Amino acid sequence: MERSINQMNPQPTSKHGRQWKNSLKQVNPFSDLLLDRKNHTSHPGNVKSIGVSNFSVKLLNNLLQHTTVVPAVNQVQLHPMLPQNDLLEFCNSKGIHLTAYMPLGRADSPFFTNDQVKAIADKNNTSVAQILLSWGVQRGTSVIPKSVKEERLKQNLTTITLSEEDFQALNNFHKQAGMHRQLMITPLYDQEKGTWMTWTHEQMGWNWDKDGNVLS
Repeated sequence: MERSINQMNPQPTSKHGRQWKNSLKQVNPFSDLLLDRKNHTSHPGNVKSIGVSNFSVKLLNNLLQHTTVVPAVNQVQLHPMLPQNDLLEFCNSKGIHLTAYMPLGRADSPFFTNDQVKAIADKNNTSVAQILLSWGVQRGTSVIPKSVKEERLKQNLTTITLSEEDFQALNNFHKQAGMHRQLMITPLYDQEKGTWMTWTHEQMGWNWDKDGNVLS
């Protein structure tokens, strides 16, 4: 945080995000993250809010037991294959805004070839990407899709209001066989061991198998 403030020379920071620590400690490893806004930085007043990333209900409960500062935002993987409904409900109850990274899954995600999703896009005269982003916004989350193409960047600024039928179809998409799973591919994830930055799925609070399928 100190380095970030100094690099901004310094200008007030609206939100400072923190991810989990790479640690196998059985005690709470997050107790130093959000203890107090004034103590979090040597520049009081520069940090208006603090966000976290990849925090499950388990980790948020752990964190909130050791701090009086509630994170403003939790940024996690969210899309119709991984809606994380329990996490959304929990964050809403605590006043934590949920932000979706990977709201389109990935470039080869099943959404872009799925007949049901394509039919919803055709019916609304828009793209699959716009349908997925609209679904994310309509359920009360913010979405941060990634693109390097100017045309797609402009398209990502536009969402539509889905009909209740289309909205519920996407809400239930993960209930189809083999569709309830995470889609991220990263060197930080060891699929063979089923660990994420040396953390097991159990420690992360993720009810997934080693292949990223959500266990019921």
